[in-house]
Amino acid sequence: MKITIRNWAEFSRAEAIYGCPTMFGVVFEVNAIITFDKEKSFVFCDRNRAKLCKARLFNILDYDTSANWIRLYYPKERLIENNKYDFNIGLKEFYGPKDMIEDENFFFDLIENDDKAFDFIQNIKE
Repeated sequence: MKITIRNWAEFSRAEAIYGCPTMFGVVFEVNAIITFDKEKSFVFCDRNRAKLCKARLFNILDYDTSANWIRLYYPKERLIENNKYDFNIGLKEFYGPKDMIEDENFFFDLIENDDKAFDFIQNIKE
């Protein structure tokens, strides 16, 4: 799946990214689609960092996804707990590589340690 930022001003406000809009106009490859708290988000990489951003901020250019992606839907949010970080994540839906859903630390690293999440994504792509 390929995406691009829909509107730089809206994106920068929503994601608290300020300064030069170097991400605007760039085509990103989506590595997974995750729904937390009724909000669908895309996982993608930019400059050796993994990003988790709201899907509504992007235009989808190409809907094709990898054949090895799986979809998991939880009627009630699946609460993911972790000893490493002091918070929990409520997962509603996941669509992406099986390796991501099997490593619950990945979801926490997406939020707290984006360079580690980036390395994980690169490793499962190989």
